[in-house]
Amino acid sequence: MKSSFSIVALCVFCSISCYQDNLFPTTGIFVVGTDGSSLNNNIAKYWRDGATIFLSDSSKSDAATGIAISNYSIYVSGYEWKGPYRIAKYWKNGISSELTDYSTDAVASGIAAQGNDIYVCGYEKNVSNTSVAKYWKNGVPVSLTDGTKNAQANSIVISGADVYVCGYEINAKYWENGNPIDLTNENGYFNAVANSIVVSNGDVYIAGYEVNLTTGRSVATYWKNGLPVNLTSGTTDAVANSIAVSGGNVFVAGFGYTGQFINISVAKYWKNGKETNLTDGTNDAIATSITISGNDIYVAGFEQIGTRQFATYWKNGEPVRLNNGNYFAEANQILIAK
Repeated sequence: MKSSFSIVALCVFCSISCYQDNLFPTTGIFVVGTDGSSLNNNIAKYWRDGATIFLSDSSKSDAATGIAISNYSIYVSGYEWKGPYRIAKYWKNGISSELTDYSTDAVASGIAAQGNDIYVCGYEKNVSNTSVAKYWKNGVPVSLTDGTKNAQANSIVISGADVYVCGYEINAKYWENGNPIDLTNENGYFNAVANSIVVSNGDVYIAGYEVNLTTGRSVATYWKNGLPVNLTSGTTDAVANSIAVSGGNVFVAGFGYTGQFINISVAKYWKNGKETNLTDGTNDAIATSITISGNDIYVAGFEQIGTRQFATYWKNGEPVRLNNGNYFAEANQILIAK
């Protein structure tokens, strides 16, 4: 009897597990982003191996900004327009949860998950209309700044028991368990932003940009443990949006302009500082996210071709279009899950 019960229990468990896996598959190439609609509202969505999974519909305007997978669940961060304001929110397996109300403007810009804990970073404006950098753990807000200066949290990662968030408060900075660490010197001007953070073997890597005060141009930059590495010279504007570390190599994705007066943005990535263009400068394009799987390099972003804008990812430099181009679309993060 004991043996029969064990077999039945195992079959029930497998049935439930297989059902959940079929309902929300958690392996594949995941790209999160936004597409337009005939009602001029943005639709939050993600693509899994090229297939579209809708998080919202055209009756309202939503955006999806980041994605994480944990315990067979798919988490997506984003925001929704409600009247004059946006509300920060996230989706778990397609079900949305609001992090703020519609009394002020707020955005969720990144997400991480560890076990059953969900971490979402972004900002929320206070009664003085100043944006406060913060993150939410399981829906409970944690303010990272005091609201006296505009600030924003752009990326979050969990390493062991430590919470790392990067963003800006006039200057580029990151927070380790709420403690601020400046990446650039504050000179009273908004001049640097940290866009993406990862932790690898105890080292903290951050991608962003810093304005060259001589030329006035933004310099694509990454920082390793607070030390800057400039990826561009500052003669033309460039921005680093995302960073990944694999096998001791540092990969950064972003964009740069073709010249000082010809404002065509070129999607690109850097491997250990060496630049690779993903587009040729004919059309505006931006790389927003990068990840590495084995020997393959995946970069997400978007490219505008004529009157169409395509959410795109590039695998080893080859583009894969995710939408038909009828509406403006963008890909904001890519994740490879096995």
